[in-house]
Amino acid sequence: SLIDLGLVQERLANFDGARKYYDRAGKLTTDNNILTEITLDNANSYWYEGDYKTAFDYAFKSLDSSRKLKNIELEYMTLNTIGLIYWTLNEYDKAIYYMDESLKLSLGLKKYNDASSTYNNLGIVYRSLKKYAAALEYLNKAVEIDDREKSKWALGYDYRNIGMTYLQRGELNAAAEYLNKSYKFSVEINNIVNLVKCSLELG
Repeated sequence: SLIDLGLVQERLANFDGARKYYDRAGKLTTDNNILTEITLDNANSYWYEGDYKTAFDYAFKSLDSSRKLKNIELEYMTLNTIGLIYWTLNEYDKAIYYMDESLKLSLGLKKYNDASSTYNNLGIVYRSLKKYAAALEYLNKAVEIDDREKSKWALGYDYRNIGMTYLQRGELNAAAEYLNKSYKFSVEINNIVNLVKCSLELG
């Protein structure tokens, strides 16, 4: 679909190209749920690009629309994005607030894979605050879900984030243990990005 083509361009850091696909997709539908999804995709593209003001404009528009539509899945996805933008801006209290709101909704819908992602994000925020015990608590909750779901892809990121938390706390043996776990999963599923990051951190 045009949205999927946009997401591919986004991953290639071709943000203008991504938004052109989103714009084309938006002109082909009157479905407000799809239009809200496109609004959220635009918010993410501007966030990745570093245009935080525009990212917020689209994100809060998506939040308002998802609530009017009673589309809880889009609502919690948008709340998570808003939290991530605030985290990028070092506004950690606001980041935690929006991520917590996202987590409540995703758990309420039993969307555990999405909840795991938010647990991970919360762990990273708390690590940024140097609240390492809280960070590890959230990251281990992500591990519980991803282990149950048998998601090696997600576990690779979980273990890397745990390893980085121990590394920042100065616990080098624990850091190496979890980074090696992450490396192992990344090799098994050929997750090149995570593999390279783990290699650099272990090196």
